[in-house]
Amino acid sequence: KITNIETELLRSLIGRSSKAWEMLQYAAYLDPDFISDQIFSKLFSFDSIKVGEGKKTLQALSLIEVVRKNNQSGIRITRENQIEVRQYIKKCKLHTNTLSLSVEEINNDLLRLIDEQMPKIGKNPGKNLKEIELYYFHAVELLTSRDSLTNNRITASLCSK
Repeated sequence: KITNIETELLRSLIGRSSKAWEMLQYAAYLDPDFISDQIFSKLFSFDSIKVGEGKKTLQALSLIEVVRKNNQSGIRITRENQIEVRQYIKKCKLHTNTLSLSVEEINNDLLRLIDEQMPKIGKNPGKNLKEIELYYFHAVELLTSRDSLTNNRITASLCSK
């Protein structure tokens, strides 16, 4: 159950930066261990400065940790924070006039992005290994989430990779 403290923290974020709140909503449905800046840039057509501003806001509220992996900048979010954000999103959708996206919107956007960006894993994945690693764990996270299996065409395409 989401607490009043968590609710106030998320409301504070929404008041500070709608872009950071949007980033956090999407991060709540991806693999929490590493979400590359590249994913946010492609998802929102952000430049690196806007991604950096969003990360700085989220980090200041202790909602994410800024990390590097394989020479790429990104974020890490705890499973607990993911769960709290997911609950808040579902709770907010019961009310009108909210900046929260629907779970369906988030998952469809993420499925579409991962499907478009992730190369097919063939017999010799060496040449695409970095791109595959960037998206593979997110694909697994989305495909194993009961919330994300709403778009059958994209889900089937992603599973075929």
